[in-house]
Amino acid sequence: SSHPSPSSPSSHPSPSSPSSHPSPSSPSSPSPRLPVTPSPHLWSPPVRPDPDWETGYFGL
Repeated sequence: SSHPSPSSPSSHPSPSSPSSHPSPSSPSSPSPRLPVTPSPHLWSPPVRPDPDWETGYFGL
């Protein structure tokens, strides 16, 4: 107990705190944005044939 300083975790709480490296949190934001763009593109084409198929079914 002569030098309990190193034993105490408060000696270097920097690494323990997640705010020490909030950098990774930043790139996470744009990540979900990228997949959102292709979503509408893929849905766009199927939306057009939709009405075509409906008319075909009705015509039959």
